[in-house]
Amino acid sequence: MQRLAFCCLIASCTTGTGPGESPAPDAGAVQHESSAAPPCLLDASASGTLALDDAHNVWCWGSNNQNECARPSTTNFVAEPVMVQGIDGEVVDIHAGFQGNCARTSDGKLWCWGTVLQAVDGLEGLRSREADAIPRVVAERVRHAATGLNGVCVLHEEGTVRCWGEWTVGDGELVPELSDVVSLSFKSQHVCVLHETGDVSCWGRGDTHQLANGGVESAVPIRIDGIPPAVEVSVGNGHSCIRTGNGDVWCWGGVQFNRYGQAGGGLEGNPTPQRVAQGAVQLKAGMEHTCIIKAEGTPWCWGRNDDGQSSAGEGPEYVFTPTQVVADFDGVRVHTVGGGAHHECAMTDDNRVWCWGNNQGGTLGVGTQVRSPVPVLAHFRCHATGPL
Repeated sequence: MQRLAFCCLIASCTTGTGPGESPAPDAGAVQHESSAAPPCLLDASASGTLALDDAHNVWCWGSNNQNECARPSTTNFVAEPVMVQGIDGEVVDIHAGFQGNCARTSDGKLWCWGTVLQAVDGLEGLRSREADAIPRVVAERVRHAATGLNGVCVLHEEGTVRCWGEWTVGDGELVPELSDVVSLSFKSQHVCVLHETGDVSCWGRGDTHQLANGGVESAVPIRIDGIPPAVEVSVGNGHSCIRTGNGDVWCWGGVQFNRYGQAGGGLEGNPTPQRVAQGAVQLKAGMEHTCIIKAEGTPWCWGRNDDGQSSAGEGPEYVFTPTQVVADFDGVRVHTVGGGAHHECAMTDDNRVWCWGNNQGGTLGVGTQVRSPVPVLAHFRCHATGPL
């Protein structure tokens, strides 16, 4: 695939700075949620999981093939959560990516580690991985960030976007024709951003109709037609979704390739935006599945399910409609889902992390690589002296 002269952004993107936000109270108005975050945070990628504890420490588990957990390259995976060392400052947000991870500190600096740093330096594959195991600052004045397939983008405090790496615009240059951006999302090879107006713009790879423009790639941001004003945007591998203030979820993509039902419309996907779910207070796209949280604190997912990532149980290979995750999480409400690939994780109101699905490379954080189709407690403590 031709490398675009444009930009890729991170995992799920919301109008706030962290997961677990409340829905907009007025369904008819574009209202962006509070930036207040819960005591602990969770994010997931195709290869692992990140969590933030209440002392502002970043924890990582899963693949370390690209130094994602800031460990020496001789450590290929981390099956138990380990603390990321070397970040100077109070971490307030985390961003899990495919070939590296990032964390934002309270002073607006973005620290990254893993081979995503080679994308920032324009040295993909040209240096030893050892140097990439040490977190360092890649941007300042950052309000939000996104890391994905060998790239990273940042949203600056003034509403502009700057990107580095594959499928990005320039090498650290501002993305042109973008303004008033309040959040952004990247997972694989396309980008979507949310504007202050509730409009959404996307660019990058387009062959699965993830840009809703007829199935072609675009090196410039294009406005998505046919959707109501959004308060949240989240993209996966070949599909894009938004959430509106009244809890409706609209998705598009998943056509021709990567057809797992993650955008609604069954295996055929949706070439144009369609409403696929209702009652959502949070939205998170995984690589080839999508999850929402409803007001009562229950997660619902659809899409790829060959490892149980969409259903938390031994179910069908695909889940075509929003289906409640089969787990009670010890009777505690879920406030965040991670957005992984072959695994999924959720954080409950007591700030425990539950993970399920494929466990290759220790993505479930339980100290083994044994697959679990039902949620198991990751060995992560939100509070230094609290229970797992």
